[in-house]
Amino acid sequence: MIGTVLVAGIFNNTTALGNAYGVCVMFVTFFDTCMVTLAAVFVWKFSPFVVVLPWLTIALMDGAFLSSVLTKVPQGAVSQYCTRHLVRHS
Repeated sequence: MIGTVLVAGIFNNTTALGNAYGVCVMFVTFFDTCMVTLAAVFVWKFSPFVVVLPWLTIALMDGAFLSSVLTKVPQGAVSQYCTRHLVRHS
């Protein structure tokens, strides 16, 4: 609860908060795509040749979206990472 109030207080407007949220969501979707691919190969024992084409397709789309939201980092999305660092080390 206190962390939520701190994060909401640090952002000076809702646009910066939205930019930070978009960056975080896209990192998570890209990370999840990679984790499901690893699970398919190592846990479910799918052939890597079967997994690579769907992974490549989804990773390219996730990468395109991720690169588009990373352009918003100079507009305020980077402050989310600073907040996380300050809260973690205090």
